[in-house]
Amino acid sequence: MLILEKAGRLRIVVGGALQSAAALDLTAGVDGGFEKGFLGICLHPGFASNGYIFLYYTRATGFTRNRISRSRWWETPSALRARS
Repeated sequence: MLILEKAGRLRIVVGGALQSAAALDLTAGVDGGFEKGFLGICLHPGFASNGYIFLYYTRATGFTRNRISRSRWWETPSALRARS
């Protein structure tokens, strides 16, 4: 199970236990105030073969801007690399 934290972290639950380390930490680049933050995640229809996920979040910039970024889930769930 994947869990998004509004502040900008993606967490994983394995066997009913929340993993201690975040799979992805974007807290430095996410504005988590009010109705903003790490807002959504979607797996690509071909996720099993290509590992792509899409992340929807509010960027921490001078202006409120939402962004959709594509990332790839590599060999291990803890090795997630963000790409825009």
